Amino acid sequence: MRDLVSQEVHQGAPAPVRLGIVPIAIPLIMGPAALATLLLSVKEFGGTITFLALISNLVVVWVLFSQASWIVKKAGKEASDAIAKIFALLLAAIAVMLIRHGIRGMIAG
Repeated sequence: MRDLVSQEVHQGAPAPVRLGIVPIAIPLIMGPAALATLLLSVKEFGGTITFLALISNLVVVWVLFSQASWIVKKAGKEASDAIAKIFALLLAAIAVMLIRHGIRGMIAG
């Protein structure tokens, strides 16, 4: 209670733990580009296939997150950084595709 009402440092007391709370975990996994891709996929491929793709991707993400420390330990820091850069490049390519699709739609009317 004293941590809530005072700003002073307490001798011998452990530092309070600061937590960030996110109401839904999906925005941490799926950013705006992924959500836009889902919306476009529903229009192009239908709801069922898009939903199955979403579920399968979430399963893959869950497996990777649950085994992340083992994967990084086996692959190494350099390989982990290289994979992150490859996926950032893929995400950028999807973003460019979405922008081109939007501009083409605006021009077509």
